[in-house]
Amino acid sequence: MEVEVNNAVEFPDSDQKPSTFCKYCLNPENKQDNPGLRCEICNGFVHLTCLRRPGTPGDFACDVFFEFVCVECSDNKEEVFERKRFQWVNVLLLTLHHLSIQSYGISNNGFFHYKTHICSFIDRNWVLLFGTHL
Repeated sequence: MEVEVNNAVEFPDSDQKPSTFCKYCLNPENKQDNPGLRCEICNGFVHLTCLRRPGTPGDFACDVFFEFVCVECSDNKEEVFERKRFQWVNVLLLTLHHLSIQSYGISNNGFFHYKTHICSFIDRNWVLLFGTHL
């Protein structure tokens, strides 16, 4: 008895739900360990680690608060990022997550001082977090 094995990855049709596979590496989406962005035009998913440029603007850890256009859909064939307006609580969560990964040594057992660490980080990165217009 012979069994044929098909290892091909099946992608959903455009009228079905968006693909959960990265357009660039074809690996599945993993929001917890390897987050990504969805193209605003084709709705294709791209891991942050697969972006053609080294990370998102600002390169904050796990920063997915962008409107994104992939290489295939952009007019100039470069990835396009536009910062979304996001709530203050999300700014704090992004800041704390980034500090916990990139600056763990400055914390006190995983805790950060609001004014010394958190506000200072937000102030230094204001334009990258909020853009030039509010």
